[in-house]
Amino acid sequence: MATQNSDFSDLLHKASGVQDFLRKAVGRLAKRVGSDACSLFLYDHVSQRLTLRATEGLNPKAVGVISLSLEEGLVGLALREQRVVRETQPVNNPQFKLFPEAKEEQFRSFMALPVFKGSTPLGVLALHDRQDKGFDEAQVNRLRDLASSLGAALGDAQMLFDVAQPPEPRTPSPDGPVQRAELIRGRATGDGVALGQAVLLGDGPGNAYLVLPPDVSFHETKSSFQRALKRSLEQIEVLQKETERTLSDVASLIFSTHLLMLKDDSFSGTMESMIGAGTPAPAAVVQVVNQYVEILGKSPSPLIQEKIQDVKDLGHRLLRNLRKIDHPEGDYSGQIVVAEELLPSELVKIAAQHAEGILLFATGASAHVSILAKSLEIPVLFSDDKALFTIREGDFLILDGFSGVSYVNPAPSVTTQFRQLSRHHKEAALQASAVHDKTLTNDGQAIRLLANINLLSDLPVAKRLKAEGVGLYRSEFPFIIRNDFPTEEEQYKVYRKLILEMEGQEVVLRTLDIGGDKVLSYMPPTSESNPFLGLRAIRFSLRNISIFHEQLRAMLRAGHGHELRILFPLISSLDDFREARGHVEDCVRQLAEAKVPHNAHPLIGAMIELPSACEVAGELAQESDFLCVGTNDLVQYLLGVDRTNEAVSNLYTAYHPAVYRTLQRVIRAAVNHDTPISICGEIAADNYMIPFLIGAGIRKLSVNPKLLPQVQNFIEGLSLRNCQVHAEKLVQMGSLAEIHSYLGIEAPTKP
Repeated sequence: MATQNSDFSDLLHKASGVQDFLRKAVGRLAKRVGSDACSLFLYDHVSQRLTLRATEGLNPKAVGVISLSLEEGLVGLALREQRVVRETQPVNNPQFKLFPEAKEEQFRSFMALPVFKGSTPLGVLALHDRQDKGFDEAQVNRLRDLASSLGAALGDAQMLFDVAQPPEPRTPSPDGPVQRAELIRGRATGDGVALGQAVLLGDGPGNAYLVLPPDVSFHETKSSFQRALKRSLEQIEVLQKETERTLSDVASLIFSTHLLMLKDDSFSGTMESMIGAGTPAPAAVVQVVNQYVEILGKSPSPLIQEKIQDVKDLGHRLLRNLRKIDHPEGDYSGQIVVAEELLPSELVKIAAQHAEGILLFATGASAHVSILAKSLEIPVLFSDDKALFTIREGDFLILDGFSGVSYVNPAPSVTTQFRQLSRHHKEAALQASAVHDKTLTNDGQAIRLLANINLLSDLPVAKRLKAEGVGLYRSEFPFIIRNDFPTEEEQYKVYRKLILEMEGQEVVLRTLDIGGDKVLSYMPPTSESNPFLGLRAIRFSLRNISIFHEQLRAMLRAGHGHELRILFPLISSLDDFREARGHVEDCVRQLAEAKVPHNAHPLIGAMIELPSACEVAGELAQESDFLCVGTNDLVQYLLGVDRTNEAVSNLYTAYHPAVYRTLQRVIRAAVNHDTPISICGEIAADNYMIPFLIGAGIRKLSVNPKLLPQVQNFIEGLSLRNCQVHAEKLVQMGSLAEIHSYLGIEAPTKP
């Protein structure tokens, strides 16, 4: 049986346009849920009204005609009160509003489900049935799951209706003279080197509109545009299928905007009409794209504004396919994307289209974008240098992910040097795959090396490099990248695939860790003055029990027939660990009562990231099944240094007396209670820290999959006895200068 996503993806490919897609989608929904009729009402944020946009079972002539406010009818009630409305004999409800043109009097059961992206309303799905038995809870859950999968495309559809009557095209005024940058410094995430021509995306200064790249020849005729349009459709259909295969945890219809717009008369049809009237094809693409950019930018809806990059991205592809020099992919291969800001979902789209690298204007690398970039194997450079805005479309860039420097139109000798560096880096990565099944110090002590997994696409690398399990699965990334909270069923599929792929090896599933610099685009913005000390990680889960329970049930179901480890992040006390564990027990009871297969006895662990948790490490070790030390946050909280703040970056260091002594106490507490303990932060792959960790008693390290070979190679040159002596020396040292001198490293310089 096909998955929900592939069902809707298939409809997207077959549809002739947005209206056809919506009609087929509601037909599919009616069949899957088991109802005689299904209708879709989309919400317009400007008029604040719901309009019937598609139906299967009601009179099709009512589509686009029926419109109601949130104060009208059971459909309005569902969105106004943000709840499912179910009725038998709905005509007897005083809030029922009859629309004679719909011909809905024949139906005796009714259900309306509001559809949201986070807290932003998209519309309402309404079901009708001729039987008066009503809709049961299973049908509600089925419709909710399907609606979640369809959510991204619904936002795209409303955007197309919003711009169906665009104003006259305008051509953006050219920028004034600027001082050109030759070198841009920043902070890189994801090593490697990227070389390519600049393509400007987003709405930052200098790149608000799509522009024709200089010195490029294009085909200009109507027939050439039609070929480019057909080619673009084929490319995106292939791309959507490929991303659903390789990024199934985060790629739910992520190219729906592209497909719907290419098939929409108000977009591609307008271009074709302009070309028929004498406008060269490239100019028509640029003008129509830019009128959409202007219209979307004025929308009060953040959901609509988010589509600006999709529109520009589509214009870029059409222009690539209109070039006289053939570019068979039509994507970002051979190019570096320059933007002011990118959402995680946008980063996934760009990486899927084979961009060489990304240059972003930002004061610091956010955690989720940094981690995503590493998983997607694309170099990203963050820079707060405003010279970034002087980069022009088509400039040749080199992005050095090792030093954090980007070169603009460098000399040929520099380009040659970096091409060689890029080739050597790729060759070294291939050679690194020759790793041993087990990792032993030179005197025979076994150290287990596991992988930190962010996306399911990390799994092939982890398996190829012989990871002995998954020491940390960061479950928040499907939440961060998607348009809405993934449903229990969607989460279950991700966790189940992860467990099955690891074939009986240890897998640790960490519950949702958002907050700090990892935010959800579909949640209302918070006013927390210090989000790193606010409602994040386990605190968020304990405040949002329904979300927490959905995730726990998905994990428990995924662990059926296998060992299951669930890890709670940011535990601050024995009390919140017990409270969180109690919710696991509640979910086990729920699944047992519903007779749903699950793991009834998961291993429960606490993540040690806070000084308060370190102080009660003995009690936590006694009550938990395992401990995991998240050193990235632990160092931050021990030293009182925001690790994303460039102004104090020199103060963030793991080579600190307090860090060594705290780690030793936590490790001893775990060992004394015979509780397994692992390290999953960046220091687990740090050659200056590994000898200390082994000497202090750590026998399990979890690292980025690509780092497994070098970590193994380093450990194999160590002896346990020497590591123990080394660890004892370090905890006796009281100053940074003493430690730096002993380790032979330079003190970090002030920014």
